[in-house]
Amino acid sequence: MAQEPDLTDFGLGISEGQDFEEEREKLRARLTDVAWTAWFLGSHIEHRKTINPERSSYGLKHLIEPLSPKGYLSNGAFIAAALVAGFSCKRIENTPNLAFGMSERSIKKVSRQARSMPRGGA
Repeated sequence: MAQEPDLTDFGLGISEGQDFEEEREKLRARLTDVAWTAWFLGSHIEHRKTINPERSSYGLKHLIEPLSPKGYLSNGAFIAAALVAGFSCKRIENTPNLAFGMSERSIKKVSRQARSMPRGGA
């Protein structure tokens, strides 16, 4: 969270009606989600030099949720995990999301795998 001081459970910043400190605490409570997701990304998604503008953190978190142990990931937990796994990133303007230097080919491979799994199937 030091790398992205605006990072909360929601993503970068907060939504209307949310409390910043409460959203930070929610993210801190998701340490096991962050650890699993960082492992998963590091072992299934290839890095690329350029940012992949086709995918947002929010879309990517939905893609791997069916494979996650709890069947749910917050946007903030996904972002934190991608940063821990060493992916380059760029903020998507006017959104709480980031885009990452993730290979589209490996994302598509994970997408096929996720579609074939029941929720919480990893």
